[in-house]
Amino acid sequence: MGLFGKTHDKPPKDLVNEWSLKIRKEMRVIDRQIRDIQREEEKVKRSIKDAAKKGHRDVCVVLAKEMIQSKRAVSKLYASKAQMNSVLLSMKNQLSVLRVAGALQKSTEVMKAMQSLVKIPEIQGTMRELSKEMMKVSRISADSLWPLCVCWEHKSITAHCLRPLHHPGGPKATNSLCLNIY
Repeated sequence: MGLFGKTHDKPPKDLVNEWSLKIRKEMRVIDRQIRDIQREEEKVKRSIKDAAKKGHRDVCVVLAKEMIQSKRAVSKLYASKAQMNSVLLSMKNQLSVLRVAGALQKSTEVMKAMQSLVKIPEIQGTMRELSKEMMKVSRISADSLWPLCVCWEHKSITAHCLRPLHHPGGPKATNSLCLNIY
């Protein structure tokens, strides 16, 4: 039993196929109704022409109103047919999403199996080396964000991009542009 009631015994693909057959059957019924209404419209058009030839204005008005109502009915039937087609396509879309989810679930199971087969310490060592290299790269990129350095020996601000801050006793900033700060 599912969370919201009884679950279906059939797989989703079979359910979608069954439901789509029913929807397509109803769409064919709607098509038949549309054709019947259009046949009646042709008869009404002929009746309007005959009444106009005979000079029966009242009959023409009544038949014209009937013609307008039948056109509205046809447009409503086309709209309902389009909605049914939309439902049909969304069901197929949801079925394909279910298939993709099933494939992803299978691929995660395969990845878990592969992970258990691979030696973990070797992966950890490789990841440690990669993280050290990434730290070096991030340190260099962070240093390049601080182009001004303080040179305590010369009491100046130095435009130097490799060492962000020089402290007393530290390495000197050479080949730099110095600005006196006193």
